[in-house]
Amino acid sequence: MLLRIRRLVRSLIRSPRSALVMLAVGNVPLCGQTIWNVAPPGSNLLGAIATAQHGDTIVMASGFYNVLSGIATDKGLTIVGVPGAVIYGAGGGPALHVQNLGPSRTFTMRGVELMISSYVGFYAFLFDNNAGAIHLAKCRFRNTCSAFSCSPMLGITSCPLVTISECQTDNVQVELIGSNVAIAHCSFLGHEARAYPGSTPGRAATNAILVLTGVVTMAQCSAAGGDGDGTYGGVAGLAMIGGSVAIAGDANDVYAAGVQGAASTIAASAIEVLGGSLLLAPQVTLLPHATQPGVLGPHATSPRPLSVATRAAAPGGTATVTVIAEPGDSLFLFAGLPAAPWALPPFGDAWLLAGSGLALATQLMGPTEHWTHALPIPNVPVLSSLAVTVQALGGGVSGPLRTSLPGAFVIE
Repeated sequence: MLLRIRRLVRSLIRSPRSALVMLAVGNVPLCGQTIWNVAPPGSNLLGAIATAQHGDTIVMASGFYNVLSGIATDKGLTIVGVPGAVIYGAGGGPALHVQNLGPSRTFTMRGVELMISSYVGFYAFLFDNNAGAIHLAKCRFRNTCSAFSCSPMLGITSCPLVTISECQTDNVQVELIGSNVAIAHCSFLGHEARAYPGSTPGRAATNAILVLTGVVTMAQCSAAGGDGDGTYGGVAGLAMIGGSVAIAGDANDVYAAGVQGAASTIAASAIEVLGGSLLLAPQVTLLPHATQPGVLGPHATSPRPLSVATRAAAPGGTATVTVIAEPGDSLFLFAGLPAAPWALPPFGDAWLLAGSGLALATQLMGPTEHWTHALPIPNVPVLSSLAVTVQALGGGVSGPLRTSLPGAFVIE
């Protein structure tokens, strides 16, 4: 079986002996880039973004950056936060708005906390109409406001390729529309409800993730709906109105309904499917309200989705790749540059740029259902902030040969 997989992967990967260095040199412009080092206040950050050109990198020193009505850009930038770097939107617009990114551009944000605490319309953070790629890594999106006039949404709309790795949301609903989104090692928490005394209606809780359309994969993630308050109930961690969602992981991955309001009579499931297609690994932990099923609505649990989740490292370090599959499955692991999913009949979707592949390893899955592979990152500074997608091709026990869900990471 492993020999058969090797032959199949050779047809996918044109250069199986290529290296991450070759990927970087071949796909990242090395000349003409500028590195902007900024420190608070927010005007310094806004000035650097206004002056920077496509391909530039902005490094934020630790501190609090008040960007007033928010950051708006259509540039292919890399924004890197030193630990303790916080972007604060004071209201009037999204704290971060990336829009109209060109098809050859990439926007990367790594290691930054973004927060907002006042009304800005519908979205607190927004990525929309981006033909290029968006990569978010080790970021935290936080809404500190519990009043009725808060903006609870992180919107991702009409984006062909978004990767989100090792990120966190607090009091924020992630709304996905018409986008291809690969998520790994993340946790999501929806916006809490807020009841007001008297006749004022207050506000309902939000889901942690709401999928309207698009293709979404999640590996080793957790999501909890916003808590209820008064007569408002807690809501599902994930809700689907349409699109395609695949969730992989194990019992450590928890999808939960928010806590009920004290006087609420409405109960919620952990996941609610009103439309679209959901494939769910049965090993994932579901925590609905007591009277509800774990998943409300149609879904499939077989064949169990193969999954790959990654943890990043800096140049000279070692990233880790964890594959979760059935015992006895034959697996082949490969990596490459991220790309919007494209069909690889009859195995499923490939999320990496054709011809950019790097063959990593083969393995026969053992009884633990987890295989962790160490991926050394060459000690080459130009690799910093390069996004990488890792996938597995495997099967044999749990089903036919098929591609795994993608795992993506951004080199630190």
